[in-house]
Amino acid sequence: IVPMGDLAPGTYSVVVTNPAPAACSTTTPLSVEVVTPPDLTSIAPMRICTGGGTFGLGCSGFRDGATVTAGTLAASTVAVAAGGESATAVFGVGLDPGTYDVTLANPEGCDDTLTGVLTVVEGPILFWVDPSVAYGAIATQITLYASGVTAATTIAAVTITPAGGAPVSLTFTRDA
Repeated sequence: IVPMGDLAPGTYSVVVTNPAPAACSTTTPLSVEVVTPPDLTSIAPMRICTGGGTFGLGCSGFRDGATVTAGTLAASTVAVAAGGESATAVFGVGLDPGTYDVTLANPEGCDDTLTGVLTVVEGPILFWVDPSVAYGAIATQITLYASGVTAATTIAAVTITPAGGAPVSLTFTRDA
């Protein structure tokens, strides 16, 4: 048992040696990595819709394989930037309107939580696209069906994202 705080972060070689008279030791090289716990400092934006959303996390000590939860719902994907100074979490449908704690947990089990930092508001949820397949060499009208859109709702943008590509803004007209 190594008491907490006795080892500075880093990678250590581990050798086990029997007492005399045998005094033999392990020959297989083993190592242990000591890491700092994550320090979650911020998220942005602090508001997403019930249909899901993406937010960035400011931090230090984030590691590849980290998980992010809002309340009890886990993010569908988490991408940790090189150096562990930031991460991006993507959530799908599943968060009801309200305020949530956000927790980032590294694969080793260390975690940090920001309390009451994420607000989920009702918003549009896209549930059908017609047609669902379109020929790419011609302009095609596509109808989007969504819930959570009222006459008072302002739609800022409509985008489509090709697999593995960047979002493309579309021109749109809104039916009443």
